[in-house]
Amino acid sequence: MPRNITHKQLAQRMPSSTDACVLYRPPDDTTTTLVKVLIICNTTNAAKTYSIWVNQNGTASGDQFALKKSVSIAANTTDTLNFNDGAIVLTHSSASLIVSASVLNSITFTIYGDEIEEF
Repeated sequence: MPRNITHKQLAQRMPSSTDACVLYRPPDDTTTTLVKVLIICNTTNAAKTYSIWVNQNGTASGDQFALKKSVSIAANTTDTLNFNDGAIVLTHSSASLIVSASVLNSITFTIYGDEIEEF
């Protein structure tokens, strides 16, 4: 089956609330996404916390979907999650990478990876 692989910045978002929000979803059911790098940047002068969930079937952010939960990040610093030997794999358009920050407009989430389109 032919496929097209696109290496790119998949998403970037600074949540404007403390509620969990979708950072990224594959664009359609023919695209599998490999998230290779996830960068979390605290842009404020005080420590904050963040959480990350992966849900293959929706946007729920329960503990069963937690990748990182209430992780402290120091003021004006960056955490980087590299998946050098693998990736977070999102297999269809209902799969979600979900994030939250303890304070609105304080943490930027950026992801890089590959979109693999089957055709």
